[in-house]
Parts: sequence; C-alpha cells; structure tokens
Amino acid sequence: MQSTQNSCPLEMHKIPVERCDPVFDKACEGKTDIPFTRAKYDKTTGHGLNSPREQINERTSWIDASFLYSTQEPWVAALRSFENGTMLEGMAGYPPFNGQHHIPLINPPPPQIHRLMNPERLFILGDPRINENPGLLSFGLILFRWHNMQARRLQKEFPSWTDEELFQGARRLVIATLQLRVLKRRSGGVLRKLDFKEVHAIGVTVTRKSARSRALHAAGMHVRGPFVCIKTPKHYDVVLRLPSEQHWAKLRVALSVCMRKHGKSMTEDEADNDVLLEAAETKDKRQAKLDHFFREAYSRAFNMPQLSDHTTDFNTYASAQVMNMTLTKAEFAEALGMRANDLFVQRMFACMAHDAQNDTTVTFQEFLEVLRKFTQGSLREKLQLVFDMCDRNREGRVQRQEFCEFVKSLNMAAGVKIGQEASVFNT
Repeated sequence: MQSTQNSCPLEMHKIPVERCDPVFDKACEGKTDIPFTRAKYDKTTGHGLNSPREQINERTSWIDASFLYSTQEPWVAALRSFENGTMLEGMAGYPPFNGQHHIPLINPPPPQIHRLMNPERLFILGDPRINENPGLLSFGLILFRWHNMQARRLQKEFPSWTDEELFQGARRLVIATLQLRVLKRRSGGVLRKLDFKEVHAIGVTVTRKSARSRALHAAGMHVRGPFVCIKTPKHYDVVLRLPSEQHWAKLRVALSVCMRKHGKSMTEDEADNDVLLEAAETKDKRQAKLDHFFREAYSRAFNMPQLSDHTTDFNTYASAQVMNMTLTKAEFAEALGMRANDLFVQRMFACMAHDAQNDTTVTFQEFLEVLRKFTQGSLREKLQLVFDMCDRNREGRVQRQEFCEFVKSLNMAAGVKIGQEASVFNT
C-alpha cells in the first residue's frame, strides 16, 4: 500500500494481516504485515491533541472535475480528439488505453500476482490514480461520456463554433453538473434539516448605517453592504457580509418568519463594524482560544513552561479571559480525537463537572484539577479518580460488568485492544 505523496522524512507503518488470510498469509504464519507510508502533511499541524495533521492538496481544492480533465495542459491535450470538442475514445463510450500516449499512471501490483502488469492495459483520464480506485473510475467514465454528449449537442446548436469553443463549452457544463450534484446531494437540498430543539432565542447584530457609509468611502476599502452577526446560545457566531440594505431587509423577514414558525424569539441590535467583528465568537476564534486553553493546562499540569502559549495573539487580559472560559463536552471529545457519545468521554467529563446543575461545561480549574491528578497525584488519588469515573450514581460501589465496559472503552482512548479471550474478571 502507498500514499500518493509520501511525507518527508519517510514514515513507515505496518498494517497487521489476519492469520490465514487467503492472499497474504496462505501459510497461516500470522506474521505478515502490509507496509504503509504516511502521506505528506502540513508541518505546522500535528503537534498536539487539539491540532491533528492536515493533508496537503497538491492538485486543486476546487470542484473542477480534475479527475477527468487533469490540472496540466499537456495531460488534457493528450485526452482530446481535437474534433468537434470531444474527448478521445477507444472503444465506444470508453477512453483509450495507455498504449500510445504512455501517460504516467499509478500501476500498483495486484496482491494476487505480486508483480507489475503492463501499464498499457489502463484507461487514461485526468487523474493518475483513476484505475486503482473503482469509485473514481466510475465517476470518470460517467463524466467522460457526459462531456462527449454535451460537445455533440453544442455542435448541433452552434455549428459555427470551433473545436476549442466546443470543448471549453462542454467542459464548463460538465463541471457545473458535478458542482450542482455535490452541493445538492442526492436528496436535492443544499441545506440539511435544521434542529431548533435546544435554541430558544437568537441574537442578530447588524452594523450601523453610519459605520457602513464611512467604510464605503475609506481609502482602499470596498465593503458593499452591512455585516450581520447571528448568535445562538452555545453555538458559534455566524458573520455575514450582505451586498446591500435590501438583502438585509429580506434576511430579517426570513429569520423572523422562521423563528416564529418554530416558536422561538429573535432580538436585534446595531454596532459598528470593528465592534461587531471583534465581539463575534467565530469558529476560528474559538479554536484559537481552545488551543491556548489546552497549552496552558498541559504547561501547568506537567510543570513544563515551554508548553505554554507565548504567541503575541494573546495579551495578559485576553489570556485571563481564556482561562475563565468553559469547555463543552463536544470540544473535549474533539481534543481527544473521539466522539462526544463515547463512554470514556462521558465518564471523564462527568468526573470533571463538579456542578450538577451545570454538567454541560467544565471550567479551566476543573479540567486542570483532573489533569494534575493523572500526572502528579498519588496512586490512591488516581485509583479514586478511575473509581469515580465508573461510579455514575455516586453509590460508593461499581458493578463488575460496568467496570469491564469502562476498561474496554479505553481501547479508543489509548489504542489498547482488549479481546474477549483476555478477560481478567472471571475469577
């Protein structure tokens, strides 16, 4: 197995193969591994629990059907027939094989044969991985035929168009079809169903007219309309820049109708541009605060000042605000790379939340207290903490089966696989 672009330095991992696998372990030795190299990633990420690796997109980040048309002009030129705007065909309805053009396609050896096969047997399309991924090949063939169909239709409708005009016109139609299908999905709706069960009111802040008029005449500024900040309790703020006052009026009416339909309320306020943007708690701002939150917690728990966040983005006042912020269960689970409904996350979070009236969030001090017990506490304190995590009803005792389930939940937290044959609770 391989990643398309390997990381540097090379990182090799092994995927264990089940004993007596009919392809990889016919001798039933149970010692076979499949080597796998990690993919290239952004080196500024992957340095902590709350900063997972982000893969690098070296081709394109647009929905542009590059798996059909490629991102390189010489490549797409090899795919064209240069007749009536169509793409080159081999068999009817299929692209040609790689016997004439010798395009550098990925050609991994099939596991049943363990040797390279002739690359001339492969279809040529815009992505070098097209033949090793059945889904990619299926979409490629569908859009390949759709392109030629559109090119022939355009030729009948505009007989004076050149081959280049026909090709680019068909290409735009194919890309638009793909974008429409990706955005609308199978159900035909761009947006998913909204759930207002936990939202009782929203706040809407719009920039003042005077602030907008000043912004329009400021040097180098091209703000066309008002900024709108939509706030919902226990959610990120959404900041929108609307084209004009008329669009804000339409949005206001639509929001009011929607909230009344669900029996909710909406409050409105006005603020200057800089005040609105500074006060908005967007997802990026919240993530920056969470990174600072966890860095400070780890620095204090492990007595390692070098782990502290010394960036210039946080002054003393802002840092104090971050220390006073609360952490939700979903944010705690995301920091661990787990789901909020995982048993370990639920028990750990309940153990940190001392206030029974407000068990949906934990403070910095509550998080730090538990973290210090795990890192610096005595053996008795650690065992007591584990016991408290199992004792959900605070009865002072834990059922054997409940304790077994909690220990097995550590599989996801620590990567420890506990099989059925490894039970130690039968005695």
